[in-house]
Amino acid sequence: SVVETMRKRRPDLAWSVLAFDDLVDAPSSSRTLSDWAFDKSTLDAALAEGTAFDLIACAARCLRVGGYYVVVSLHAPDLVTALVAGDDASSCQGAAAENDDDEDALRHNIRACGGLFRLVGARRLQVEASGESDSSSAEPSEEASPASHRLYVFEKTEYMIDAAAERRRQRAVVDGYFRARRPLLDADRRAALEAAWRRHDPDFGALSLEMAWRILFSDVERRAYDLEDFRADGRAFFEARRGSPPKAEVAEDDLRFDLATALLFLDVMQ
Repeated sequence: SVVETMRKRRPDLAWSVLAFDDLVDAPSSSRTLSDWAFDKSTLDAALAEGTAFDLIACAARCLRVGGYYVVVSLHAPDLVTALVAGDDASSCQGAAAENDDDEDALRHNIRACGGLFRLVGARRLQVEASGESDSSSAEPSEEASPASHRLYVFEKTEYMIDAAAERRRQRAVVDGYFRARRPLLDADRRAALEAAWRRHDPDFGALSLEMAWRILFSDVERRAYDLEDFRADGRAFFEARRGSPPKAEVAEDDLRFDLATALLFLDVMQ
């Protein structure tokens, strides 16, 4: 494994493997907090899996105040900086844990991110086909080129934020960013869906799950988003509408979409 290889190269260092979504396993004493955390595009993967909050929180959890979280990402600067550092970290309320040596105090207090970091530097790394980086600029450009990585350096601050509120803030940042750039439901798509639905049901009534999937998504989209994925998301969508916790799993026969429900599904999924 990678860790075993690094242990052989540097036996003088302590190497360990941690699951970033399990904060209990993270260092919990000021004597073991780190100065640096290096993220080689794990944030990009976590964004795709919906676990970015856990990753950023783990970085904050493992770093001392003044420590650096270094992130390499393919995503644009406005997304990465808003996600990790927030819009205005100076407005956050809170202070560092008073008892840094107390394990329970650290576990309780160092629990969120956002305002826990501030951006201190960024640069663009141009990656050639060979995978080597041969040029960089002091400031990231507005839009990423397809082969562009960016390196960001965030410093951990003293601020602490309510974890649930920070998770909601990050979700809003991600949703707003992708909705603005790649809207799943714009005016043209809405009109096309209405026309297609009318051909199957002039009253825009409920259609089967498979028929709705075929109408809602193009051939290209269906290759990336198959019927089983749509079925799982559709069931979760209907169960969420029933309330939490759901009364019972939605039956297959109930997984039917009328036009209004289908449009709401796309809006929620953006």
